[in-house]
Amino acid sequence: MTSGGDLAPTKIYYQFMKNSAGQDNMNVDGSASATTSTRFFISCPDGDELELHRAIITIYDTKGMQPEEYGDLGGSLSAGWEMLVLSADGTTLGDLTGGVPIKSNAQLAQVCYDVELMNLVNTTNATLKARWTFSKGGHPVYLKQGQRLEMHIKDDLTGLLSQRVMIQGHKL
Repeated sequence: MTSGGDLAPTKIYYQFMKNSAGQDNMNVDGSASATTSTRFFISCPDGDELELHRAIITIYDTKGMQPEEYGDLGGSLSAGWEMLVLSADGTTLGDLTGGVPIKSNAQLAQVCYDVELMNLVNTTNATLKARWTFSKGGHPVYLKQGQRLEMHIKDDLTGLLSQRVMIQGHKL
């Protein structure tokens, strides 16, 4: 990469989605009775526009994750989570899960073709990793100033060891 090119290091955008408290670990209680924030987001920095190409989702939990479960929680989620593009006033501009919230490990493959379970040697835990390439669905996600990409969690994920989402793209 050259410093004067379109993909100069100052143009690269890698950011973990975070809640309003600045936390990036999504093992939160997002159920209807929860008091913690269930929205994790990135927002377009002032003066920039973003072209987002993919999300890297990692779920770290105990071994034994099955397709019909979410992580290794022992079953699917009841309400799931969704990924939305929102305007500055909170209006939904796009629903990246197509109106069908993600409730199981297998459903992650509906939007993330690249899903892999890693069971490393000498550990009691496993990592499910998914690469969600927005442009493979037809187009990157573009954010203008004030717009946000948000993940709304509607279930209790406190049983997971960890869930994190890194958004990758570049500033225009």
